[in-house]
Amino acid sequence: MFTNTFPFGKNSEKSFLSNELPFLNNKFDSVTIIPIELNSLDNAAENIMTEMSLAIELKRTVRRRLVFLALTSFIFYNELLSKRIWFWNKFRLKRLIYLAGKTVVVKRWFLQHYFEYYSNDKPIILYTYWCSFVTAALCDLLTQKKNIKIVTRVHGYDLYEERYNGYIPFQKKIVKSTDKVFSVSSAGRIYLINKYPDFKHKVIVSYLGVRKAISLSKHSIDGILRIVSCSNLVKLKRVDLIIEGIKSYCIKYNQKAIWTHFGDGELSDEIQCLAKQSKSKLFNYSFKGFVSNDKLLKYYQDNPVDIFINTSETEGLPVSIQEAQSFAIPVIGTDVGGLSEIVNGKVGVLLSENPKPIEIADAINSIICQKEKFINMKQNSQLNWADKFDSTKNYNVFIKELESLIEKQCSH
Repeated sequence: MFTNTFPFGKNSEKSFLSNELPFLNNKFDSVTIIPIELNSLDNAAENIMTEMSLAIELKRTVRRRLVFLALTSFIFYNELLSKRIWFWNKFRLKRLIYLAGKTVVVKRWFLQHYFEYYSNDKPIILYTYWCSFVTAALCDLLTQKKNIKIVTRVHGYDLYEERYNGYIPFQKKIVKSTDKVFSVSSAGRIYLINKYPDFKHKVIVSYLGVRKAISLSKHSIDGILRIVSCSNLVKLKRVDLIIEGIKSYCIKYNQKAIWTHFGDGELSDEIQCLAKQSKSKLFNYSFKGFVSNDKLLKYYQDNPVDIFINTSETEGLPVSIQEAQSFAIPVIGTDVGGLSEIVNGKVGVLLSENPKPIEIADAINSIICQKEKFINMKQNSQLNWADKFDSTKNYNVFIKELESLIEKQCSH
């Protein structure tokens, strides 16, 4: 399995894969994790078979070398010629060169370290957790090898070309050449099959999932509303909008609220400054920074949480919301990516794509203004998790899909 940084580092990938990996380990003879970055060897998940050589090779390949590798590769020119000349601008071309160079590094690395699978019929599944240049490299090298099955997941940042000046290199090649593309949302599948209808049979929805909560989260009983968010502090997460929305609620409805945020990032100072400026007799806040997934879930278990909120401008289908729902917490989210598949009027409020603070304020009030409605939303939130995002159910279905690929290969 190819990852970004897992099992190392501090990021959401660890919380995703800590749920999925035990199921893979239970079903397959061996599972090797191959990260492509080694930003930090701290916070490593334990007892995981890890191959670090690819990340080391990519890190030591300097940019000038990547340019040379790209400009002397077939994959670069094939991709270049697959688009009309007017399509290209300096941003798209620069991105293609950079990633084409990396695909060459990956291909050479694979032949050096896993040649036994290339030269015989020993079955293996190559699973890229993100749809990336690694996926493209494996497809370019191994599509004709019947014993090697290539699958990938698509989430959000690795799927929507609109995030990248209208272009993600090799996307069509990947969809065409992989054995299966597992989208974490129905919205993602629709996006791909609308672009590549000839390959719609390869793209299937495979929701991620989280474990059942040990005990459900309690709600506040002291008259203070407690709202939680969990995300990186980066621009597209629009955490400033959460602050403005809660502040607007406090003022309009003359109610007290405490906002608690888990996560950090490049906008940490800016967001904390805004929260400090917004603090009042009605509005207070707490920044927890990055915490392990276990500590986050323990917080939900031990502390009252009334609402979970996400105001991202773009998303896949957030595991953070799945976790909140497993604890029976009502959810507010923007209508982007796959959020409409997890947030609706029964479990919370689905905001417009670009809400104003007053819309958020009214959404908060609509959840907690009537106790009976609020309790129903809590129950429905937990039921939604059980129906759609139970890790045991979802990952067992996913594994059956992987096993079917091997069975087909063995039967030929």
